[in-house]
Amino acid sequence: VIFRNLVQALVGEHSDLTAWALDTGANAGIGTANRQDKRRGVVLHAFSAEEVYMAAVAGSVTGSSTANLVGVADTLLVQNTVNAHVGNNSRVSAGLNTAEKKDVNGDGQSDDSHGEGEIAVEARDDTFVVNFGGALDATGSAAAVLGGTVVTILFEKQVSAILMGGSQAVHAEKSITVDADSTDEMFLLAATFGVTGGTAAAGGAGNILAYENAVQAHLGGQITTGGDVNITADTVIELYNVALSIAGASTAGVSGVAVVTSFQGLTEAILLAGASVDTKGKLNILANSREFITADGAGISGGGTAGVSGTVVVILNENTVLAIVQDNAAAAKPVIRASSITLNAQDDYRLIGVAA
Repeated sequence: VIFRNLVQALVGEHSDLTAWALDTGANAGIGTANRQDKRRGVVLHAFSAEEVYMAAVAGSVTGSSTANLVGVADTLLVQNTVNAHVGNNSRVSAGLNTAEKKDVNGDGQSDDSHGEGEIAVEARDDTFVVNFGGALDATGSAAAVLGGTVVTILFEKQVSAILMGGSQAVHAEKSITVDADSTDEMFLLAATFGVTGGTAAAGGAGNILAYENAVQAHLGGQITTGGDVNITADTVIELYNVALSIAGASTAGVSGVAVVTSFQGLTEAILLAGASVDTKGKLNILANSREFITADGAGISGGGTAGVSGTVVVILNENTVLAIVQDNAAAAKPVIRASSITLNAQDDYRLIGVAA
């Protein structure tokens, strides 16, 4: 099964976005899925939430036979792209103050948004996936039974919030936020049972979970604001990869389990090269990643003469978390001024691996 999902809120290069944020009525502002209050200004918001369930089960139960074979193999491919993007060299402005001496509503007076006017570029994706495979092979007196299960999840995700002002002004009377947020919870489960009163039984289970994601928040431009500037990327991941195989016969039982989890992640919050910042508030560049990964396998066998079982668990992990002010190649270094400047890259990683 292939599941592809594309959600985008896009503004092209060399654009000019202006929101005066003067409306003060009860319905003023822009509502989005991630918060209850409304915001006045320029808001690009891309949001997606998915739940994917897949199951494959096979079984055979007989009183007697020469040999029985039951097997299940399923693969789930998930590809998610959620993108909020303002193209390069785009001018973005939210709010007004009287010093600008602009009369945009035609009342003959200089307009003022009274501190209101936000710029928000936000991308968020929440994913929940379950893939289960099961095989049951049972007979009363077959000479041999064999049960096998192979279950796979291949997962790719990109969540990006990007405002590329370039050499253009990016101004908000209140605050500027560029935020990319991703949450994933995945269960890959397999169970195989091979049982006979006859000579031999064999059961095997194999799980492959390959996970790759990129969560990116980028801000560039000549940035001025009366409030905070927040560039934040946040990732939360829970991966469960569990397989069980049981085999039993009157003479010999053989079971084997292989569990493979491959994880590759990128979480980055970046103030782009050439950007300048002049804010009365704080400049926060924050990248946070939290992962819980468990890969567990158990092979159980029994026989009147012999029981043989084996379990292999393999975990491959590569994770990068970055909070960066990029180098500027030009001779003149852009000014960065704020009441405080915080760059924080943090990873909280927990792993449980069990082979029995």
